[in-house]
Amino acid sequence: MVRSRATSRTSASAFARLALILTLIAAAPGPTHAAETGGAPAADKTLWIEAELQPDTLHVHAQARYTLRLYQAVSVRDLSFHPPESALAEIRPAGESVRELTRDGQRLRVTERRYAIFPFASGSLQLSGGHVSLRTDGGSASERRIEAPALTRNVRPVPTGLRPEEWLPARTVTLNEFWHPDMPQLRPGQPLRRRIRVEAVGVAAAQIPPLHIGADGFSIHPEPPRLEEREEDGWITGIREQTWRLVPRQGGDFRLPALQVQWWDPVAGQPRQATLLPRPIAVMASPGERAIATDEPVVAAAAAALAPVQPAPSGTTSRRTKAVGTSAALLAAIALLAVGATVMRRRATATLRRISRACRDNDPIAARANLLQWSRQIGVPGQGGLLTLAHRVGGTATGHELAALDRHLYGEQHQPWNGQQLITALCSEHHEFQPWRLRWTTGGAANVLRPPKRSWRPRPSR
Repeated sequence: MVRSRATSRTSASAFARLALILTLIAAAPGPTHAAETGGAPAADKTLWIEAELQPDTLHVHAQARYTLRLYQAVSVRDLSFHPPESALAEIRPAGESVRELTRDGQRLRVTERRYAIFPFASGSLQLSGGHVSLRTDGGSASERRIEAPALTRNVRPVPTGLRPEEWLPARTVTLNEFWHPDMPQLRPGQPLRRRIRVEAVGVAAAQIPPLHIGADGFSIHPEPPRLEEREEDGWITGIREQTWRLVPRQGGDFRLPALQVQWWDPVAGQPRQATLLPRPIAVMASPGERAIATDEPVVAAAAAALAPVQPAPSGTTSRRTKAVGTSAALLAAIALLAVGATVMRRRATATLRRISRACRDNDPIAARANLLQWSRQIGVPGQGGLLTLAHRVGGTATGHELAALDRHLYGEQHQPWNGQQLITALCSEHHEFQPWRLRWTTGGAANVLRPPKRSWRPRPSR
């Protein structure tokens, strides 16, 4: 009897120790998927949160994606996400999504809130303070707060040898260009619009450097750039659009050089570049250019024909021979000046007639080309446009009409252009266009401007 009682006490003690061991094992925290990804699961397995930061390797000014992911097996209300905080990074919202899944036989609702992280300093980056606040239906009315654990990553600096303006850390960079009109038949003075669009994933729009284009033979008129950003799956895509108006100054075959944008691939850890290939552009020569080209040999031939013959050196040259040579040289110079003045007058008159004809035909392209030709003839410096010409020649009505022509050529909305208003303003404010110098004639196969004929009247007999 005594032996049986001792055996029973020993068994009870062993069972007590075994129960204590099992209790301690059950109470000890074990590894979970949430802990591996930076989460802190709730003990009741109905609400928990995960935090994730991508990519693992960060660079200065390169975007990282931070995701807060809430798993819920119960209904909640007053749900609010709060981003992490950091003194060394800019943090901005980058979208959210909601989905459902089944895990271990339990149906869960998963709500994700994504944030774009832009580190602006190298070294250790710590993200802490991210959490979710909510209230559960059917439970306590008090607000619950579920904290996300702090995450720490190392941020790499700008690689050695790269200048700050060359540092564009992006996941992808694409270049696209658009032309209006596309593949045109250009003439001198006809504007061509070129628009280039840069899209860089993983950087803000303000980080994309300005573009600079070259175009020999063209005057370039840039427009203000347009910056835009869009979000897709938590990644920010910066967009920069720049537009230029290219106006050919003369006819010929031109080749616009290639355009390159240097960028850094943080995933591969190496530099890359996006390129737009060179583009050939053919510009047809205008009739005005051909007429001007044919005038130059006239002046050269006249100068060669009228150049004085240098006498052979002789020690017995008389004073009379020197006087004759000086007179001949003076006459040749006067004749050369007269020929040059005649050629210049003929050239200016032809230009004025072409301006008037373009205004009569309501042809804004030809009017602009010939107005700029007139601008060069009267000595307007540089490669100015219509507004520069208006400032030089003066006249309120002329300036107003030249500005209207410029808006018609370069404006977004083209309205019919009335050239009669421009020629009327020129005739009223500038003597070159006045009727006693040039007048309209309406006869023949082509209407041109001709000098007025003087009317003849017989003299009265005395």
